[in-house]
Amino acid sequence: MSHTKGQMIVEAKVLHELQKGSYEELLQSLDREVSENQHLFGEDDAVLFATHADHVVVLNEGGAFFKVPFTRKDGLVKLGKPTAIPVRTLSESQIVSDGVNSFFSDGSLADSLRSIINLRKEAATSPLEKVETELAEIFSGGQIWRKKVSESASDIAPFAWDANLGSLKINVRPVFADLIEGDEPPDGDEIREDVVKALLSLEGRLSATLSKTRGAFEKYQECTQEPRDEEADSTMSQFDSFAGDYLEHVSEISKYVASTLREGREGCIACMAFVHDEIAKRFKELELGSRFIRKVSGQFQQ
Repeated sequence: MSHTKGQMIVEAKVLHELQKGSYEELLQSLDREVSENQHLFGEDDAVLFATHADHVVVLNEGGAFFKVPFTRKDGLVKLGKPTAIPVRTLSESQIVSDGVNSFFSDGSLADSLRSIINLRKEAATSPLEKVETELAEIFSGGQIWRKKVSESASDIAPFAWDANLGSLKINVRPVFADLIEGDEPPDGDEIREDVVKALLSLEGRLSATLSKTRGAFEKYQECTQEPRDEEADSTMSQFDSFAGDYLEHVSEISKYVASTLREGREGCIACMAFVHDEIAKRFKELELGSRFIRKVSGQFQQ
């Protein structure tokens, strides 16, 4: 469902039918075709520059232009063979003398063209693709603790279990696959409410896990201030690195969830759903790391 002015609600499939065959649909298809056929234009970063009735003009990062015919049949767009377009270029002296230099931050035409490329790429990136990229970057962190848990999960799990901590039962699971992978963007207050509720619950779990882990590690640090022998120092230093890396990484994840909730409540439902499910897939790993830190820290407080 999709909202329009006031309280009127229009079905998403109706909106899709209204846009079907339109210039907007054509532009989206052409943008996608150019993006998926970068090899035709000699550079990795080529974008749609201009659209005409029977051809498009494509600009690559090197500043080269191409004329590309296209055909459109039954809603499908197919690009033809690109032809390079010869264009007159300006030397640095010509740029300065023509007064164009003031337009460019450093007088570089190449840099200006790259700015156009980057703006076009940014505009063409969907909110969900942006979130996917951001999360991938976040989950590339935490290399120290995640590597250790991955390598030693079977050894850590029994050790990390504790009667005081409760059983290692994870009830945070990915639940929005159909919503994320659906053909039509999800919409509607009820769906949004379900996703926000799940993400708020996940935020609460992350916050609680982070608070308990940080508290246990700080008490451990208070109890281990006295000088250590060489063997103990080596072992404890490894644990310090593990715990420090964990706390920094999980704090980053928690902050990202909070920012997603702030920015997404009125925006992309699929984005919030994707954030929930990707973190939910890793929650057992997050909880295992936390319990290991809390169990080791607790042994120094006895």
